[in-house]
Amino acid sequence: MPKSEKWAHAGVILFALFFLGTSYYISVHRLFWYDEVFTTLTTRLPDIHSMWRALIEDNYDPMPFGFFLVARLFDKLFGPGEIGIRLPAMLGIFGGMLLVYDVARRLSNRVHGFIAVALLSCSLLPFYGYEGRSYGLFFFLASFALWAWVTEKPAILMGAIFLAGMLIHYYMVLCLVPLAIDELSRWRPGALPRARMIGAIAGAVIGIGILAPEILASKRTYDATFWAAPRLVKMPSVIGDLFPPALALLIPSALWALVADRRKVVVEEPMSPAERTCWYFLAIPFVAFLLAEFVTHAYHARYLIGTLPGFAVAISAMLWRRFHEIQRVSIGILAIVATYGVYSQTISVLRAELIASFGPAQDRTREILLLEERLWAEGRRYIVIPGKVPLLFLEARYYSHHPERYILLNNREIPPAHYYPMASWIARDVKQHYREAAFVDPASEIVDAMHQEGVRTVLRYPGFMPVFYME
Repeated sequence: MPKSEKWAHAGVILFALFFLGTSYYISVHRLFWYDEVFTTLTTRLPDIHSMWRALIEDNYDPMPFGFFLVARLFDKLFGPGEIGIRLPAMLGIFGGMLLVYDVARRLSNRVHGFIAVALLSCSLLPFYGYEGRSYGLFFFLASFALWAWVTEKPAILMGAIFLAGMLIHYYMVLCLVPLAIDELSRWRPGALPRARMIGAIAGAVIGIGILAPEILASKRTYDATFWAAPRLVKMPSVIGDLFPPALALLIPSALWALVADRRKVVVEEPMSPAERTCWYFLAIPFVAFLLAEFVTHAYHARYLIGTLPGFAVAISAMLWRRFHEIQRVSIGILAIVATYGVYSQTISVLRAELIASFGPAQDRTREILLLEERLWAEGRRYIVIPGKVPLLFLEARYYSHHPERYILLNNREIPPAHYYPMASWIARDVKQHYREAAFVDPASEIVDAMHQEGVRTVLRYPGFMPVFYME
């Protein structure tokens, strides 16, 4: 066995542990942001029945119920800080990386298995290793499904994987697409689908049946106006977001291969059926667009995270077929891709407190929290935040010791939620309480309306989110 094969196995484990450890570090140095706050609010409801009712009746969070069960368990064990909510994602990506490695090494060798894992580190995946949402677990179950399919595990395991996957994220159903294409490519007239295909479909169907009340509630709430609604013109950029540095890595890798491989005649190994299945994962983004267009109205790169396991394995297998006789080519490509992945994650570690989601969310939150007591001392009982910046409202309210002081200002009256009690105002409430409120970056319509009432607006505290008084 070549030396590179001997160290590759240990290298993959260390590489995956690096991302697990750094994700943990980032998690304990980073505040929750908008979606994670909703995860926490739902997870920490009094009991499981309340969680289920909240997802159906209020439907503030479209994530499937099964994810909140997992998050609740980890939060009970490791909470009440950020780490318990984020730990499932960390472990999911760690486990998923190892599964991808095992699939890739079966189709090639250990070095190319390492390349598959290194490719994952250059995708959008590492970000979801320190976010308290379901995408890390979604990736794990997509990797598990690929591993079980390639290793020809029994139907009952395929069914269990897809059942669990559907309870974690609805788009797990898309992982049936490459398996179905593989099944169709093998089909002969009169033949029935193989048992494991039937098992996978049955698991997904059972999951959909369990979640039917939540799915119907989401269908009523999220329509074509959803912020991530599908747009054909944006589809290339959404798919590109899966691997943002793709071109930047392709160029040096191709140049290295040209320099290192001087063979005049290249005889490639034939593509295996398992590799072909991995390439079929590239169909997921396009089927996902159709699903979003006609059913879910939700199309974003993170919903396509199930594409990554198959794509990473397919690339590594293709490189092995081409370069397995010249190890220096593959080792050079591995060095390029792994170095970028480690560098990118290291930058995230060094800027753990500054990692932004939809703008400088953490800076805004910390700034308002620092002003709280000063505003209270100046007689301002309420902190009013306009609906145009709901991220700030939800995050600041969550971390505040006085969440009852936070008011969300809307342009229309919204029925109160049953399970997420949050105070909100409309224009008439502003007129009644403006003397005892601090307004964070108020909307121009409110300011103009109050000016017509003879009330002037005074900038009291400048900053990321300027704070105004009305007098």
